[in-house]
Amino acid sequence: MSVEDLLLETLEGLDSDDFDTFKWRLTHRVLEDCPPVPKARLDNAKRTDTVSTLMEYYVGKAVNVTIEVLKKMKNNLAAEQLRSKHAERNPESSSASASSSAGAPCVSISAHGQSVIISPTVVHSTTGAMKIVNKNQ
Repeated sequence: MSVEDLLLETLEGLDSDDFDTFKWRLTHRVLEDCPPVPKARLDNAKRTDTVSTLMEYYVGKAVNVTIEVLKKMKNNLAAEQLRSKHAERNPESSSASASSSAGAPCVSISAHGQSVIISPTVVHSTTGAMKIVNKNQ
């Protein structure tokens, strides 16, 4: 089961009020090194849209962010179920991610005009898909 499927399954388990609370919490800083999601991105978002937003904003940390939000909502059962299913899916990364939730930061980079962004080369990654957009084309 993919990370997206795990997250969707988790969000589908929330009732309407809890889902609204979940989205509200994402508009606030959840983990110290991860920026909050702009409110406009979540206002009318369905569960599938919210999963996409989690994957986009929290590359490699979407599961950790979701677990933290669920804990803040006092939904420890859903948090533990997600953690457990994610660990079953990817045993070697779950122990690393559980022990280092302060690992690589969540990053959003953008350039304007003639700007150039120089970033590290990704040699090996289990963080999922990366999206590179050239707005000039």
